[in-house]
Amino acid sequence: MEKQRPILHRTESLSALAYLIFLLISFGSLLVAVCCWWLADLFRPNLNKLLKLSIMSTDNKTTAPAPTTATAAATAPAPALGADGRPKTIVNVKDLPKIAFDHTMPLFALAGVNPILEQAKIYTATRQFLGRTAGSSQLGCSYYTVEKGCVGAPYHYHDANEEAIYVLEGSGTLRLGGQFMPISAGDYMSFAAPGSAAHAHQIVNTGADGKPLKYLCLSTMILPEVCTYPDTGKIGVITVGGGRNFQLFSTTSAVPYFSDEPIPPNAVPKVAAADNKSAPPPSVAAQPVKVSTDTKKPIIAPNASNTLDAKSRPKCVVASADVAPYTWNDLPQPFFAMTELITKSGKYEFSAKPLASACGAVALGATLYEVAPGKVAWLMHSHFPNEEAIFIVSGSGTLRLTTGSYAVGAGDYIALLSAKPEALPDSAHQLFNTGTEPLKYLCVSTRRSPELTTYPDSKKFGVLLPNDIDYIVFPEAARSDYWVGEPVPSVKPPTPATATAGSGGAGAGAGAAPTTK
Repeated sequence: MEKQRPILHRTESLSALAYLIFLLISFGSLLVAVCCWWLADLFRPNLNKLLKLSIMSTDNKTTAPAPTTATAAATAPAPALGADGRPKTIVNVKDLPKIAFDHTMPLFALAGVNPILEQAKIYTATRQFLGRTAGSSQLGCSYYTVEKGCVGAPYHYHDANEEAIYVLEGSGTLRLGGQFMPISAGDYMSFAAPGSAAHAHQIVNTGADGKPLKYLCLSTMILPEVCTYPDTGKIGVITVGGGRNFQLFSTTSAVPYFSDEPIPPNAVPKVAAADNKSAPPPSVAAQPVKVSTDTKKPIIAPNASNTLDAKSRPKCVVASADVAPYTWNDLPQPFFAMTELITKSGKYEFSAKPLASACGAVALGATLYEVAPGKVAWLMHSHFPNEEAIFIVSGSGTLRLTTGSYAVGAGDYIALLSAKPEALPDSAHQLFNTGTEPLKYLCVSTRRSPELTTYPDSKKFGVLLPNDIDYIVFPEAARSDYWVGEPVPSVKPPTPATATAGSGGAGAGAGAAPTTK
């Protein structure tokens, strides 16, 4: 028995060591679990968004960064933030003041200028400057609210800028080119430039329900601009400074080109100077325009011959319900064909209605998108030189920018400004539907071509050629030096072609035997 004692001592020592190791492992596991719980609680908001918004990038190798928080990226300059913590390029209708015509500037004042209109109170529409507030320079966008029986603006047309209207709520009557037609929520109408009497337009809230008529007024922002008012013969001129430098002239005051011009210095007149202030000949003098001041008797009243129903409206007025939508599958294949990985992810999905194209618009693009919950329409991208903007009609989502990600919802206007070529990646954007209902938004843009587009997630860039059809995308790795692949040009003079009989050249028949039958 004495010989067994050392073995027992060794067994007891090993058991104690194993127990000690077990205690250390248990304590370490508990410490790790506590740390993990603390980190998870600390970053739970970010983790939730990461799990919900993770999408696959088109390079099939990496996962595109998903919206997390409004933390600035290290590679992009921090944006100027508004009171709501979002970039100042994102504004909401409810946060902007409603400005009436007579509150904008003395030029638009009714008091003491037109007592009849002032008393009738029909020009009491309010306007909220979305594009101007968000810093847009190429796109104009205002939110109009017109009460029952009131008018949005005088009858007019533009010579420089293409204009469009998208009706959000209510119903009314559009007076277009001397004809009257009904409009209602979902209607989109485009007014071409340069305009004419056929493009003159005016909107009146004639809805039977008595509710306000609300619409977006969109336009390009080209200067100088000339606006004509056919009812009164006025001409409006905007030079620099936009609408803040708007001047009006009456055609009844128009004068001939040389009216009141003096004889230039050092000029030698061949005849005695005539009175420069003499009246112009009748064929040149401006003819007075008869202006109606009776609000009960419009200059052009609706009647059976000039009133159209919704089905007879001109092509420039369309109902969004009548415009056929397109999806990824309707885009040119195989160029837009999804990779297997993207298809399996099931993230990229949308339904889009090309409203501006349906109207025949040229300078202003507008597409009505609908994106299902958990989906995204387009890749992360940026444009040059076109400016883009998004107005969210309904639903909610997350706007991903290079500087961070921000919550957006109904009534938000997002100005996606055109960047300089060297700053294109910093102006990239992507909109996700992170809500529980369909995300519906109107995407508008200028239509300048050629255009460059960058895709920072996959380091690609696209080129849209002037025909607006050919679109080519290159990987950044495919950049080439200027002289790569260029052949050595020939510096020798071309060898003259040898003249042959019957070639028709000069002297072709010289020395040649005459032909015989």
